[in-house]
Amino acid sequence: MVNRYLRLLFFILAALGQLYAVQGRAQTDNRELLKRTEQLSRQFPDSAFLLLRKLYATAENGKDILTAGICMQQMGQICFNEGHYAQSLDFYQRAEKIFREQKNSILLAATLNYTGLLYYYNKQNDKAWKHYNQALGLYSKSNDGVGVAETYGNLGHLFEKRQQYDSASFYQNRALAEYKRAGNKFGTAKIYENLGSIYEDLAKYDSAYHCFNTARELYEEEHNEVASIEVVNNLGDILRKTGKYGEAMKQTRKALVLAQKTNNLYQIGSAYRDIAKTFRLLNQLDSAYDYLELSRRYTMEVYSKEGTQQTSFLQILYDTDKKNSEIVRLENIRKTNRIIAIATGLVLVLLLILVWTIFSRQRLKIRDEKLIARKNSDVYNAQRELMEMELRNKLL
Repeated sequence: MVNRYLRLLFFILAALGQLYAVQGRAQTDNRELLKRTEQLSRQFPDSAFLLLRKLYATAENGKDILTAGICMQQMGQICFNEGHYAQSLDFYQRAEKIFREQKNSILLAATLNYTGLLYYYNKQNDKAWKHYNQALGLYSKSNDGVGVAETYGNLGHLFEKRQQYDSASFYQNRALAEYKRAGNKFGTAKIYENLGSIYEDLAKYDSAYHCFNTARELYEEEHNEVASIEVVNNLGDILRKTGKYGEAMKQTRKALVLAQKTNNLYQIGSAYRDIAKTFRLLNQLDSAYDYLELSRRYTMEVYSKEGTQQTSFLQILYDTDKKNSEIVRLENIRKTNRIIAIATGLVLVLLLILVWTIFSRQRLKIRDEKLIARKNSDVYNAQRELMEMELRNKLL
């Protein structure tokens, strides 16, 4: 546990150091940091979210619009994984708007796929279908085989949820062909896993076992132990459902060892529950009860851990929203002060114009009065001269 937190501290310090240095670098450095935050989000979503907020602010200040959009997309993924769907949808929609404006079809298609998955989990199948089809069109135009395959897989899930297994198999097989063409082993394994799930629902256990086993082999080639756990558990389920209890127990215990190795509490609890089911079928009720109790304890621990993580993440969201509200408030105050300053300046200018106008009119009035006085004086002098002339004439 101590080593885990030391690794986290080292990762955060390294990421922060890179974040503060990123302002003077090119946009490619931003992309590298985004890859690191994506890795961090799988284990420490709250820390990754905070780093993404800082990177988003840096990208905005540097007018790096595309990086800002990717930050929005990743924050949406973190919120989705933590079960905060409203916040996740908000981030996805903001990222979608940026990618549309930037005309980046690949990032836009990925965001549409994420949004479709969110609608799928919220049982809004029509909206999920609409977003998946938009993503499929964009990936097809860009000749992105992996993106097309991923979207086909999502469409297959959608039909599987509706229990339309023919359509589900059709899309999963199209996804399988695209992944194989692209040479993507992880994606191919995931589709085999999806096909195994469909066959299991249809009680075609031989086909289901073949698909799950193929997926397991591909995951082992990729050294992906985390993905292998669920597949090995599924193999145990198939063997148990077909009455091969000894082989089922071996597979489930193998999944348990892998889950303990990776400290995956959810899969540990799931493995204990499956072992309990096998013991119950073998009529060893005491052992079944003991393993069921172990499963319950781990399930409670998972819920407790998830509750703590969600509380911590909600606090981060609250603090972030509070800071954003404070920034908006200060910005509004700044705008108000700017408006007041402009209004004050305009009033002063108007007052100056008014004073100048009054002063000008007063000057004109004084000048007019002087002209009138001069004219009156001239008239008076002319009349006086006439009177004097008349008087002289009379005297003569």
